[in-house]
Parts: sequence; structure tokens; C-alpha cells
Amino acid sequence: DDAPTALRIMHARVCPLLAADVCAHRVSAVTPAMAAKAGFASMARDIEEGGCKGGARMAQIEVAISLSHLFGASLARERYPNASAVMFMEDDMVFDLLLLRSRAAAQWPSARGGLATFAGALPLGWAHAQLQGHAEPKQLRHLRQKWKFEGRPQALSAMAGEKQTERTHGGCASSHCCTEHQNFGAGAYLLSASGLAQLGSWWQLGSTTSLVSTVEPRACWSLPEKSCFVTGKNLTGSEDMGLSSTPELNLAGFPLKLQPQLLADVCLSRVDRYGPPLTRAEALAHFAARRPRDTSRLRQQWRAYIATPPLFVAEGLAPRRLAGASQGRSKESQQLLAGRIHNDSLAWHSNQAANRWWHSLIRDAESAQAPASAPADAPA
Repeated sequence: DDAPTALRIMHARVCPLLAADVCAHRVSAVTPAMAAKAGFASMARDIEEGGCKGGARMAQIEVAISLSHLFGASLARERYPNASAVMFMEDDMVFDLLLLRSRAAAQWPSARGGLATFAGALPLGWAHAQLQGHAEPKQLRHLRQKWKFEGRPQALSAMAGEKQTERTHGGCASSHCCTEHQNFGAGAYLLSASGLAQLGSWWQLGSTTSLVSTVEPRACWSLPEKSCFVTGKNLTGSEDMGLSSTPELNLAGFPLKLQPQLLADVCLSRVDRYGPPLTRAEALAHFAARRPRDTSRLRQQWRAYIATPPLFVAEGLAPRRLAGASQGRSKESQQLLAGRIHNDSLAWHSNQAANRWWHSLIRDAESAQAPASAPADAPA
């Protein structure tokens, strides 16, 4: 947003870290009112009905946040068409982990250098690199195990953070069938030049002055994946595919609603998993044709990676400080606060897990560099 206090805080955090040839811009946020005017109100309602923590207001805020990220991507393409990479960061990011990274750099070469060095070491053809850790501790532990197994690289394919759900009666227990996206976070990430161009192509970005008033509303949708089906006969559900209906698919007993995923930390960061973005009419056509999404091709276009360990975390409060905060509030206020409490608590736990990850790496590196103890004297 344009809050002056947040702007001062971000200036104080960011400016000392900027290299001489790096430019930083504050992007004005898209508001829920602007998003509704642009035609996204129905998508916000669908997201709310899908179980968004915080109810209607939080769903509207999440849609506006996603549009703000698209607005920033459009601005970057206009102002820096020759940039090799662009970093996006929300204004509640904290930089505590960078101090730990500097300590690790003496022993762990992958921690040396700035973001340009980090981006330069990513595999050729990369599009997106998530720099923030924002997940349940058990999910970060899962990613850390993959990191150790792969030889402690500075970044892993985003697929390393996925987890296959258990199949029950031939189906999946998740509405995102069949693979769950375990690690979220659009608080800090890099887009390459090709990633920016691809994002603009998928979302049909307009200019920064008319983005939210001219683009046709698009979103990622909770369509089942192609890998979930042997044949199309498993797809059954409502035959009425009108815009006013709420069509469902039934996958071996698991109903799947036509629900949009216009959330920055889900859809924009993992287009290969939840994309490509479709209009509502296009999504309905997929349902009418009983056509699940095929993400295999998108994985080749949108090569997403996760920084390991994370480089940034969001501000968060310890759960004990959040207890009882909703007492005496209206139901709508309680819903909105519940969403914020969930995010604050998740950020706090993510912060703790990321700190432990870095401290463990530093200890291991220091132990490996410690001189070996002198051998005992040989007997006479």
C-alpha cells in the first residue's frame, strides 16, 4: 500500500543493501475496490466459498495482492526491458537471515555473493526463484531433507517442495489432485527476463496505467491434473455448465468445485502447477469437455526454483501473542483477523525453522573447518 510508515521502514531496511547499479521502486497496491471494478469480484466470492481463512474480506484482499504483483511485473517490463532479472518483495519482509548467510559464506561457497551471483548460479532457462520461506515447519523439514540428499545446493527445483498425496479408492485426498504444493511465499522472489515475458503472455498484462481496468479477468483454477486419470470416464458431475452454476467433478468420491486460485503465493509463483491462467469461460469449457489440466508442458516453460536455505522471511508474531485477539469482535472482523493470525503464526514458525536451518549449516561448516586434534604419542 502507500502507507508512509511502511515506506519508511522498507527504506531503512532495503537502501543499505542496494548495490550502486540497482534500482528499487515502491509499487502502489491494487485495492479490493479496484479489483472488483475490474471484474474480479466473482472470483473473490468463489475463493471465499472454497474455504479462504478470513472470509469475504480476506478473499478480496488476496485477489488485490495478486493483482498488485502483476502490476509490479508490468512496471518492470516497461521500465527495464533489458534487465536480466528482477526481484519482487512485499514490504513486510525482514532481513535477519542475510546476517546468518554472511556468517555461513566463510565456510559454504554457495552463500557467497549477492542476488546477482545467486541468479547467475541458477540452472539455464530458469524463470522463477522463490527466496522466501513460508511453510509449516514439517514442510520445510521435508525440503531440507531433499536439500541434503541433493548435496546442499543453493536452490532446488520447486518440485522438490511438493508432496504426493495418498490415493484413496483411485482418487486423491486433495482438491489439487494429485500433488500438493508444500512451500508457498510470494514475499520475495526473482523473475528472469524470460519469466517476466512469459508471465505477461499468460496473463495478458496491459500497461501499468490500465492494468486493472482493461485485462480480461484470469485466474488459475482447481482443475484436476491429467496424471490423475486413466481415462476420461472418471470425470462425472453437473451437466449444466452455465456461468451461474457451480459445476463439480467427482473423482472417485472426491467432489472438485470449479474454484479459482488467484493467490500470489500459489498461482503466480507456481504457474507450472496451477496454470495456465484461464478466463472463467475457458475454465468452464475445460469442465464441459471433461478436460483436466496438463502441467507437464508448463514445467518446461516455467522453471521454478526455491532458495535453500531461504534468504528472507516475513514478519510474524509468536502464537502466544496472538491468543485471544479476536475476543469481542464482530463475526466479519473475527474472520478477517483469523486469516491474519494464521499468516502471522505461519510466518513466525517459518522464521524459526529457517533460522534453525542456517544455524545448523553454520555449525556443520565450522566443524568441517576445525583443525583435527593432534594424534596421541606413540608408545616407546
